[in-house]
Amino acid sequence: MVPLELVREELGKVLQSRTFANTDSLRRFLRFVVEASICGRTAQLKEYVIGSEALGRGPTFDPRTDSVVRVEARNLRLRLERYYADEGKNDVVIIDLPKGSYAPQFQQRRPKSILGGIFRSTSMRIAAASLLVALGVAVSIVRSRRPPDLSLALLPFDFLSDGADLQYLADGLAEELRLALSRTPGLRIAGRISTARFDPKHLDLPAVRGALQVAWLLEGSVRKVETRLRITTHLVRTRDGEIVWADGYEVEAGDLPRTEGRIVAAVVAAIRPAAQVQPPAVAPVPVSAEAHDAYLRGRYLRRQMSADGIARSVGFFEDAIRRDSHYAPAYAALADAYAMMGFHGLAAPDEMAPKAREAARHALALDPQNAQAHGALAWLAFTYDRNWKEAEAEFRRAVETDPNWPSVRQWFAFGLVAQARFDDAVAQSRKALELEPLSYLTGNDMSSVLYFARRYSESLRTARRGLELDPHASQPHVVIGACLAAMGNLGGAIAEFRQALDPEFSDEDLLGRLGYTYGRSGRRTEARQLLERLSGRKAGATASAFIQLGLGDKGRALALFSQACNRREGDTLFLRVEPMADSLRADPRFAALLKNAGL
Repeated sequence: MVPLELVREELGKVLQSRTFANTDSLRRFLRFVVEASICGRTAQLKEYVIGSEALGRGPTFDPRTDSVVRVEARNLRLRLERYYADEGKNDVVIIDLPKGSYAPQFQQRRPKSILGGIFRSTSMRIAAASLLVALGVAVSIVRSRRPPDLSLALLPFDFLSDGADLQYLADGLAEELRLALSRTPGLRIAGRISTARFDPKHLDLPAVRGALQVAWLLEGSVRKVETRLRITTHLVRTRDGEIVWADGYEVEAGDLPRTEGRIVAAVVAAIRPAAQVQPPAVAPVPVSAEAHDAYLRGRYLRRQMSADGIARSVGFFEDAIRRDSHYAPAYAALADAYAMMGFHGLAAPDEMAPKAREAARHALALDPQNAQAHGALAWLAFTYDRNWKEAEAEFRRAVETDPNWPSVRQWFAFGLVAQARFDDAVAQSRKALELEPLSYLTGNDMSSVLYFARRYSESLRTARRGLELDPHASQPHVVIGACLAAMGNLGGAIAEFRQALDPEFSDEDLLGRLGYTYGRSGRRTEARQLLERLSGRKAGATASAFIQLGLGDKGRALALFSQACNRREGDTLFLRVEPMADSLRADPRFAALLKNAGL
């Protein structure tokens, strides 16, 4: 079963695509049938219902004399076909409308990953049902505990209007509220990914309270009425379901940032009347409506975690800055996008790193408390400069500025584990998991940290339990295979790696681990075949080095590791702690290589 938040995210992507531009009736049709399916109302997807409600024919609609639903269903199938043949060819979820039915079907496939390394999955989407049961490290967080009084989950806001799709606006409003609320001292906010697992239309409050460990729930919706936005919000106490505060706002788009501030102040006052939202470090600067809109569009694309999404987000952030040169969040988001494009090989790192650093520093000059800017500088110092002292200082600033940001804690954990500070790394990873207890990606990251820390039994438990949630996920197989190989079970490791292989694409890390294990197992021909497969890849030197190491050729392995370090390949960051490199530990050439590379 495809997780509901993935279906919702895919629906938003399809509706915003070029393929569905200027197709209002098809967009209304698609949104109607998908949302009905998500809510368990597929039995009601009859021709009359779709025609009268989704296509606006009204109660007098007669499907016997008006074929509009059948015609539009055929057009929708063709349009979906066209979308998945072009713009959506790498999407993780596929929405299909089978012939002879108005009930959509959802399929999940393995995408081509843009993130290499064991700590990122070939699948870039969230594919877990519940880490409460699946991850032993998370179960202790939520079992039989009363949530802290100052704890909040912010559900995704619904966008209720027909016509032009503005889901990015509803998502952006919720995200901006989360960022603003994070500046409230002492308030813990559940992670966005975990919160998105709950359907706002069918909430089980005890489940939300127990799973996310939150005392409060903030819900809302956005509707476009001509040029104005109608926003409704209400705050629910999870203990008894009482709505303790609710309000509505009808504003022009240009007043959205000011409205966000009013909502934050009201929420904080309702949760803790004596509390005051921590004031910004600099006086607030008015934001132009056009700049704010471009920024929200860019953030929506960036959250898709795809190569295309990151690349397209840059244009919107740059547009926001052109429209308002004093808009700190746009500079910070641009810095993050540039840094990730360089790290993941979407653009030349030597070109992206200076741009990212300049944008981050510009953001901090405008707002020294901008956590995303500190996070971007930390990531650059860790992955590009290989300057751990500077990276750690920026990671700590980011965590202090926004203690509710799970991703930056996980990045910090990877930095710490790369420095062989295993206990500190596991502690940061656990904190990330406390914020995102239902995030499959955060659970995978935790299992990878445990692998590097050589806590193989814990890593195996975490990965295997995660695999129970989604039999199609590839990353648990990679972590399991890595642990088995390190423990000497080469046959078992190969079997796990092969299960993770994708016939269309497999990242370099997986190919390197499989080739290394083939070499150690005496399957030299298969190892060399993988070397050949990696030969044309820009980021394949680290993986090729490990295969040469498995084949017993330390000289070639060291030469390739040196080449990979010079290219700043991401997988080299963990050479100091990677168990596959243990046969080189006593070699002075390897020690010199690590020192010269800043590792």
